[in-house]
Amino acid sequence: MPSPTSILAHDALLEMVRTELFGHGRFHHRDSIGLEAELFPIYRGASGAARPVPLRSVVPGTPSISELFARVCKRHGWRLSEEAGVLSICCGGAGSLTLEPAGQIEYSGLPMHSVLEAVNDARAVIGLIEEEGRALGIELMECGYSSIFDAEENGLQIRKPRYVAMDRYFGSIGPFGRKMMRATCALQINLDIGDHRTRARRWLLANLMAPAMNALFANSPHAHDGERFGSFRHEIWRQADPSRTGRVLPGPWEDPAAAYLRFALDARVMMIQEEGGEMSVPAERLSFAEWMTGHERSGYPDWSDWRLHLSTLFPDVRARGWMEIRSIDMLPRRWWSVPVAIACTLLYNDECLDAALELIESTRGSTGQPNGHPVGREADYGVGCRLLALAYGAIPNGELRADLASYCDTFVITGTTPGDAIDHAEMRTAHRAPGVLEPDGR
Repeated sequence: MPSPTSILAHDALLEMVRTELFGHGRFHHRDSIGLEAELFPIYRGASGAARPVPLRSVVPGTPSISELFARVCKRHGWRLSEEAGVLSICCGGAGSLTLEPAGQIEYSGLPMHSVLEAVNDARAVIGLIEEEGRALGIELMECGYSSIFDAEENGLQIRKPRYVAMDRYFGSIGPFGRKMMRATCALQINLDIGDHRTRARRWLLANLMAPAMNALFANSPHAHDGERFGSFRHEIWRQADPSRTGRVLPGPWEDPAAAYLRFALDARVMMIQEEGGEMSVPAERLSFAEWMTGHERSGYPDWSDWRLHLSTLFPDVRARGWMEIRSIDMLPRRWWSVPVAIACTLLYNDECLDAALELIESTRGSTGQPNGHPVGREADYGVGCRLLALAYGAIPNGELRADLASYCDTFVITGTTPGDAIDHAEMRTAHRAPGVLEPDGR
């Protein structure tokens, strides 16, 4: 909570970022893989139009998320918790199920030793949720953006003080932040950040390859302002709040922790925790660095304010003691193993790591772009194809190699992505409840 006197100093913040956010060994096992899968629960009314599943049913015969969670816990012996109206599930010895602001279901798996362990664990848990949901008429949509979760007409399902403040903050900026909260889903890959030998290179590559991975696995097609996006989710994140999104690229010879600190200090303060746990939103634009110099109403930030601020940053790769790679749209389960295998192979194999950095460096040299990556989704897609080929040549597991080969045969050979297989007429009509805006927001 805000302090009347100055508490935080730059050097102390840098040491905290280095040890806690970029420190090695936060995972249970070195070079582990953790997955977070977000999906949209929907049901279809008598007209066949898809609607978001409410947290609790207020209309007889309408399924609800609370009913779904209760059924799956009863059947599988999982533990259902509810705190201040917020539901979560501890899935036995596996991970946990939680809810995002619009009721998106998120599974967070425990760190695993291999790609297949992590992917199969997530598939298994989501499969059990899907099985119980089927009995209630609930489907799980696997895509990066859904227009049925309209930012303005579908309110927050989960009203944590944090989400309410975040919604208010984004609403003061424009429409994209609310779309991000209420209408997007991702497949997030959590990887070990590495030790003193590999940390800087892993961090650099994870950020450099983020646009390519997003382009190669785009699965949120949408038309907006006359432009067709393969990954509208990417555009939403880009537009939501540039002060806290995008990539954190260190300068030449710069410690990635120092770059991340600079990014965090420059980001706007989204919310301030007041006495009693309430969250307020600053009335004016205020970066964290500016707040550290003192604010007439809010005084100075303390360590709890700093940690809260860090949790409101949404770069393509977030530092949390590991690397949280956030740039990939939610995909059909069939393809989850492909981006995970590519990311793990390129970041955990030192030879592949160096080769991938060289590949992207050569691309930058040919395009003359100062930010380490070519501009344009076609160029990003091309880099993604080359990264896939590089990873394929280094993967020893036959099942994973077959998955990558199948992805190439299905999409890469024709220059497409899973989003191109989505029925656009379905997205325009069946995935729209009465009264919800058209996909382009009009």
